Amino acid sequence: MKFFLNFSLKNMFRQKGRTILTTIPIIVGTVLLIYMMSFVNGMNEMSISNIIDYQTAHAKIFHKDYDFEKRSNNNNATFIPDIKLLNYLKNSNEIKAFTHQIFFSGNLSDGINKIPVFCLGIEPKSYRKTFKTLNDTLVSIDSPLADEIIIGSSLKKIFELNNGDLCFLEGRSKFGTYDALDLFLSSGVNTGNPNIDRNFIIVNIDNAKRFLDIDGEITNIAILLNKEKQVDGFTDKVQIFLNSEYPDLKIVSWKEEEKDFFAFAYLDQVSGYIMILIVLIIAGVGIANTMLLSTYERLKEIGTMRSLGASSMIIMKLYISEGAMIGILGTAIGSLVGLILMWHAHHYGIDFSAFMEDMSIGYPIKNVIKGSFSIMIIVKTVLFTFIIAVISSVYPARRAMKEQISKIMK
Repeated sequence: MKFFLNFSLKNMFRQKGRTILTTIPIIVGTVLLIYMMSFVNGMNEMSISNIIDYQTAHAKIFHKDYDFEKRSNNNNATFIPDIKLLNYLKNSNEIKAFTHQIFFSGNLSDGINKIPVFCLGIEPKSYRKTFKTLNDTLVSIDSPLADEIIIGSSLKKIFELNNGDLCFLEGRSKFGTYDALDLFLSSGVNTGNPNIDRNFIIVNIDNAKRFLDIDGEITNIAILLNKEKQVDGFTDKVQIFLNSEYPDLKIVSWKEEEKDFFAFAYLDQVSGYIMILIVLIIAGVGIANTMLLSTYERLKEIGTMRSLGASSMIIMKLYISEGAMIGILGTAIGSLVGLILMWHAHHYGIDFSAFMEDMSIGYPIKNVIKGSFSIMIIVKTVLFTFIIAVISSVYPARRAMKEQISKIMK
């Protein structure tokens, strides 16, 4: 083994310029793969956190007719939570908090301009325990929002409203009649989740019931668990209870509710990996080309070794070990640079607020995007790049094995 390593190192630096040019694409591909994987993982982690903390909690109980494809038009898919259901949730050791919600659509107006919005009726006290939204208001909110409204920071900017200004919420009730509410702006909210900040308003649940002309009905019960990993087992258990006691209700985990996000994130991740794979394949072609040139330059050496009894397998091992050494050199430098960039991405991130204020990238994230710091990213990248380097050395090695000794030594 020591012989192969020493021989490979000497051959690598026979043509230093060529080796350096071959190594550069490997370094670039390694750095890009580490950096991209860090940001993709980081965006997924931030997205999941924002979804759970501001939109879905860990699970929700809905009426069985609730349609996620038309979330803003489910006024008939409501239910009244009775004491038995509430006691069941209160007595669960897995539940940290839960809250009632009413989700509906409407139009927000300042008397001149009008914008379609998603509306959320909440119970402020229990909502604060379940979601982080009220912790991110531009001014502290202590009131029960009796005749007040909270709007996303982007909406507040569009309307140029100040706290205490009068707003008008317009729309149709459950029975199709047109209604309007006069509400005073309590505060804007800046969560970092564009789904909330750009087109959401929050009102007291009693105002929502009055607006929709419903009595005691709600859209869902949002549930926050003590541990996220309990979700699957918890939803299965609760669904059994609902099937026996409340056949008109269903429980949906945050993963089911946001399955479109996971589909998008998967496609985005795959497309990114394909781009980096292309870079690494180009690097692999470079290794193969370097090894092939080296083969033709050292034909007499190969012939001499074979005439002295070196087997074809030894020749192949020599070439593969040389390609592997080039791969190791490239991945070592690339991993070191990638590790530094990954650390920076994790601790400081990149501020995209100037570019993403009114733009959606498909992830529930805006402002600063941070990467994930994981040694497994380095390990996977090194292993993947090393395999490509080794595979790229196989063809030149086979070419060297096929050369006839008599032809080489002429």
